[in-house]
Amino acid sequence: MAGSTAVAQPVPPCPPGNTDLVPAYGELGDLPIVQTWHDIDITDPQDCLDPMRGRMALVIALAVRFDGTLSLEDIATRIGAISATEGLPYWSITDQQWRPLVSESFAIDDPATRRRRPDFTAFEILSGRKLYFAQNDTRSTGLNVYRLSATSVASDRLVVEIVNLTPIRFALITLFDPFALRSIHFVDRLETDVWGYYGISAVQADTAHQQEKSFVNRAGAYSRYLIGEPADR
Repeated sequence: MAGSTAVAQPVPPCPPGNTDLVPAYGELGDLPIVQTWHDIDITDPQDCLDPMRGRMALVIALAVRFDGTLSLEDIATRIGAISATEGLPYWSITDQQWRPLVSESFAIDDPATRRRRPDFTAFEILSGRKLYFAQNDTRSTGLNVYRLSATSVASDRLVVEIVNLTPIRFALITLFDPFALRSIHFVDRLETDVWGYYGISAVQADTAHQQEKSFVNRAGAYSRYLIGEPADR
């Protein structure tokens, strides 16, 4: 389910254990619950959404329950497997068909050299270090560099932030400036055999509202990858 909401902004699982989420997780086995906001200034008294402070043209929040038999290390390994996102399908609103989200994706040592390295290990993800990767988005030109870091790690909780460090261009046109695409991914154990995933994506670009459905579908594609759902569900 996707749509706007009367609530002023997303309400993520901050602090851990908060059950008054917007949107809520739904039931295990349900499709993700998605809500969107336009032209909002995110406030955050607990600094949970600090990377998203300021006016955002579009904000998407997605919440879903998933298989709790996975360990936190399993989930961290999946997040760190940057190369595994190559060819990840999403539903294209423009083409009205499934198409690859990224054609090339790999971990790098640092943004300056962009030297390829193996995928990140679970230990590296859980360490909280700032890690970097590059992707070739099939709707943009050239490689785009992102920073990934875990900002909260516990036995039953993982929070990861991702932000673009380079401009995202199509030909000579800049679509998104550095730091214009930001996302925070919360994974919390809700029950012994159930995890909860809550993802927030924010776009700081005036044209973002024109691409709302595309951004929703992209967020959905990544959530399916992270929680292990079929890519074309």
